[in-house]
Amino acid sequence: MLRFQRSVEIFWRLLKDYLCVHEGFVCEYPKSCMKIAFKVGLMGEEEAVQALEMIDEKENIRNITDHVNFEEVVEEIY
Repeated sequence: MLRFQRSVEIFWRLLKDYLCVHEGFVCEYPKSCMKIAFKVGLMGEEEAVQALEMIDEKENIRNITDHVNFEEVVEEIY
């Protein structure tokens, strides 16, 4: 889970920097970066949809892990 979250975070921040430097667009949020990348032709429609789904999944994972008591989970697994 953590690798997925970090990968998505790195991807959108890299995209954010690229859009700013090479395309002149400023985007502050992951989804806005994905939408701008689609508009300028860096992604096709299917790729943009997948990227937006990745952002949603990252947020869902973060929300779940924020509320999990890992000690209890470890005890259950043990």
